[in-house]
Amino acid sequence: TDTDTDTDTDTDTDTDTVMAVGEDLVVSLDESPSTGYAWSVISPTDETVLTWSTEYVPDEPVMPGSGGTRNHTFTGAAPGSAAIELHYARSWEDVPPIDVFLLGVTVVAADDDTGASFECVKYDFCCETFCEPAGALTHDGEPDPCDCDEGYSSDPRACVPVGDTCALVD
Repeated sequence: TDTDTDTDTDTDTDTDTVMAVGEDLVVSLDESPSTGYAWSVISPTDETVLTWSTEYVPDEPVMPGSGGTRNHTFTGAAPGSAAIELHYARSWEDVPPIDVFLLGVTVVAADDDTGASFECVKYDFCCETFCEPAGALTHDGEPDPCDCDEGYSSDPRACVPVGDTCALVD
């Protein structure tokens, strides 16, 4: 089923995601091998930013013609950006895939002490959007004394770890 809102009815596009070096992201998609269709990784084309593995898990009970789930596990290898593009097609046919999965990924450096990325918090205070490391919020617990204009909206950019701090990024 197509869940995106673009005009390409055979493409499901998830929102972009941020992950840390060493962190896993599992993309699970329905697959029916008896039809000849299978999911394949089109992008990334190398393992500079993301490494990956794949596993097929059949539905239970396993019966001739039954489907299953293709699990693609992507692991952050180094800071950077990558696009995940998966095609659902028959390998021997020279036609466009019947389905496409797309996901933009930003891999950030992991915190050296824990191996996991530190958490960033995005919040608004006095009509300004802040992006700061959790536990080090400038206005933690303070009541907001400002009344913003009716048209004010929070900065739409993502708040992510960048180096040893947090930043708003597109």
